[in-house]
Amino acid sequence: MGANDNKYEKVLDVSGGMFADMKLLKEKKAIEELFVRVAAEDNRACFGLKDTMRAFEQGAVQTMILWEDLVAFRLELKDTTLGDDQPIIVAYVTAEDRKSSQRLLKKTGGREILRENPLIDWVSDNMALLGGGGSGVQLVSLSSGVGKQFVETFDGIGALLSYPLIQLNLSDSGGSALKDQDGDDHDDIWPFDD
Repeated sequence: MGANDNKYEKVLDVSGGMFADMKLLKEKKAIEELFVRVAAEDNRACFGLKDTMRAFEQGAVQTMILWEDLVAFRLELKDTTLGDDQPIIVAYVTAEDRKSSQRLLKKTGGREILRENPLIDWVSDNMALLGGGGSGVQLVSLSSGVGKQFVETFDGIGALLSYPLIQLNLSDSGGSALKDQDGDDHDDIWPFDD
């Protein structure tokens, strides 16, 4: 190994640490901005699976903040007993909800899962839905105190919004975010508990 090889290895070691520090700094900045906006109650931030995915569907998300180990799913459902012209229903569910949904599928007589995607993968694949000017998705680890606080406080999902959403408070309605392609809410026929 030559002297130049040893220099390159040292540079790579140092720069690898700098990139890790930059990643932590970027996630810390996004989370702190989320905390500031939530505290300000200016309706330019949201958190939790339902509110965040509704804001995403409305194109209001500037930056989505996701815990890198978040286990949540996007389900596309259809009631096959009513014929082919029925709308596809979209549900965003946690791992716990997913287990419950298997039981509910049996009870609802014919509602079947057409597609199931891990939420992080689906959001990454559908970044165009964020609209222009957004800075995308910020994955968060538990490597920092602020990352741990985000996961514990907001269940590992939240968003900085491009504009205020006045009627986004869904915490009273209970259940997972669920709507058909027409935009109608279906919390009443798919009642998950938060």
